[in-house]
Amino acid sequence: MNFTEEGIKKGWHESISQAGLPVLLSGEYPARLNRGPTAVVQIAPWILAYNTEKLKPADLPKDWNELLSPRFKGQLVVPAPRSSDAYIAFWALHLDKMGDQYFTQLRSQGPRLYNGIAPSLNALAAGEGSLMVPTLAAFVQDMIAKGAPLKLYTLDNTTGIEMQVILTSRTRAKHPNAARLFANYILSPEGNKVFNDDPGGVTVYDTAGLPKGYQPPKAGIFSRRDEIARLFGT
Repeated sequence: MNFTEEGIKKGWHESISQAGLPVLLSGEYPARLNRGPTAVVQIAPWILAYNTEKLKPADLPKDWNELLSPRFKGQLVVPAPRSSDAYIAFWALHLDKMGDQYFTQLRSQGPRLYNGIAPSLNALAAGEGSLMVPTLAAFVQDMIAKGAPLKLYTLDNTTGIEMQVILTSRTRAKHPNAARLFANYILSPEGNKVFNDDPGGVTVYDTAGLPKGYQPPKAGIFSRRDEIARLFGT
């Protein structure tokens, strides 16, 4: 049972599927992104970033297996899996596809682990490595705007961060109608576009910008945090 389901059971939250929001009742909102208790409002795929002073575009990996290439030995910048549960789905996806042996080889590449995205990007910009995996576009774009020698890079077959709407129970909200109106707005085509105007977010009404083979994070994925951390020896 996840946080929202537990909250519904205890009367803290209301299932968005049963809230009677017009945008859901009309069928306008994409049904595949309605998770039942919650609904997705933004998708931010996990991507890579590279230091343009250390890595040429021609040398970028063509797929995830190429991270094992000798040219990336000692050059991989990685946010430590234990620094945030956000990374679990990404690494679990690759573990399920490629198995333990992939991570044994990846660990032999000597990845440099840092405590989160921000320290990792700072290290990448400083030249402590040439390629960072994974990261999010919004963080990288912010660094680029400040003059960092970084660029974004996307590979197929990834997952991402999916921002979702959770409704407080109407019996506990001070202004339940205002909250429902706002939720309906950001789930609508107009509101969702506004919500996703910043770099890195993909609107739920136009997912063509997602990498090929994108997969939503699996339910219950956070239970694998120790398994994923051990893959990196932490």
